[in-house]
Amino acid sequence: MAMLILGRIRNDERTLVIVRAARAHELAIEGKIYTYLNGKAVLRVKNTTDSSVEFIYEVTRRMLADAQKGKTELLTDAIYEIGDVDYVNIVTQSDEIGS
Repeated sequence: MAMLILGRIRNDERTLVIVRAARAHELAIEGKIYTYLNGKAVLRVKNTTDSSVEFIYEVTRRMLADAQKGKTELLTDAIYEIGDVDYVNIVTQSDEIGS
């Protein structure tokens, strides 16, 4: 009932970190994300083939901002430094629930 009165609720806290790279660097990427985000990222998807791996981690914007404080490099740059990385995308989802 409260949602009808408010009209809509916006949830823009969900941020996805999506990485695709050579399978040989699977453990290095997992370690880098774990270390950079202080173990707070939630692994939602891990797809592998013989030659590649794709990860989708979920974090909040605040977790990402807090992790970047005091660091000299961005998470994307830290992952690209590992090598053989096809892409690193950070996507913020905005879910709106309206009446």
